[in-house]
Amino acid sequence: MFGATATTTSSACAQSARQSSRVLSSSLTSSSSTSSSESSSLFSSFKNTHRNRGRRHRQRNSSSPSSSSKKGNVILTSAKLALIPSYSNLPHPAKTAKGGEDAWFIKPDVKGGGVIGVADGVGGFGDQGVDPGLYARVLAFECLKAHQVSTNPLFGGSDPKAMILQAQKETKLPGASTLCVVEIDKSGQLRAANVGDSGFKVIRGGEVIFESTPSQHYFNCPFQLGYMPLSADADDANECAEHYSFKAMEGDVIVVASDGVFDNVFNEELVRVVGNSCSQGLSYETMAKCAEDIVLVSRAHAEDKTYASPYSLEAEKYAKETGTKVKVPSGGGGGLFGGLNKMMGKGGGGGGKMDDITVVCAFVGPTAEAQGEIMKSVQLAAGLYDDLMQAKNKAKGEEAKTLRTVQLR
Repeated sequence: MFGATATTTSSACAQSARQSSRVLSSSLTSSSSTSSSESSSLFSSFKNTHRNRGRRHRQRNSSSPSSSSKKGNVILTSAKLALIPSYSNLPHPAKTAKGGEDAWFIKPDVKGGGVIGVADGVGGFGDQGVDPGLYARVLAFECLKAHQVSTNPLFGGSDPKAMILQAQKETKLPGASTLCVVEIDKSGQLRAANVGDSGFKVIRGGEVIFESTPSQHYFNCPFQLGYMPLSADADDANECAEHYSFKAMEGDVIVVASDGVFDNVFNEELVRVVGNSCSQGLSYETMAKCAEDIVLVSRAHAEDKTYASPYSLEAEKYAKETGTKVKVPSGGGGGLFGGLNKMMGKGGGGGGKMDDITVVCAFVGPTAEAQGEIMKSVQLAAGLYDDLMQAKNKAKGEEAKTLRTVQLR
């Protein structure tokens, strides 16, 4: 990673088996405000828009430097930097009716910081009569719940790996999922944990300067979370969750996505898409556009049977190394983009990989000046949280059956 300091720790996992599933998702929210930092060129438009408002805000509250108040309502700011996220999702064409099987969540906070994540369930459980999406939805819910507890001062601060550990422990269902969690902490440090082939990338100054790497047993067989008392094949997050730490800056754009993106889009193209989407500056609205544009580009490649995708190139490499043939499940020449790409003569490779596609895009902004943008994300998160709650309630009967099964063993 270029010109940045970062730490990564990982360890090998127990054996597991890959299938493929996905999910809906959600989030919670919080409250507050204060100071700002330096901006990048992408961020300058947003910062100029909000500078005067931030100055007036500070002048009105100059008597209380450590807080901002609104007539009897004092809100303490705990972090200078905040995540301002939005998202987009496009299910696999065969899974559109049920909304796909990916899960995603966002939890922006007007006090600064914030957490976002994507879970990619294991669709093969559908062959066993199990709802492939339910595990990932509940996993996302439990991860948010763990974040709420961990950010309580009594518990000494949050930790993405600890969130994943707790979420795996509390998701007492048949099924499995990958999971990537990214947060900005009080010091402005980006901290993340990842299990499997979902992941994240940090874009700054027109390049990917920091990113996760897929954690997997071998090609196309990622580590997966499952309820360990029920499934001997589930990987233990304590052993296989990779932990990342990186110093975030104002203007950074963070992309968290399922493998439906990373199997189809190279870093260079991802950077171009983000740059084009954010050409007018960074805001909640540009994050929504950025996420949608990444989804559309990913699907275009997934439907192109002749596209030399990251997945098809890795499959070819793996086949040469092991003698194992890997089928690339592209969308062929059909769908929204496949026929057009074929007519235009694009491609020349083994094809894109058709899958559910989920993207959460967030920019790092100054908590005090970005209050309006944060609140837009907060409102989006509040709506999403109801979906996770519904999934959790729906899962109660299945959880009871799972616990009975475990007890009878």
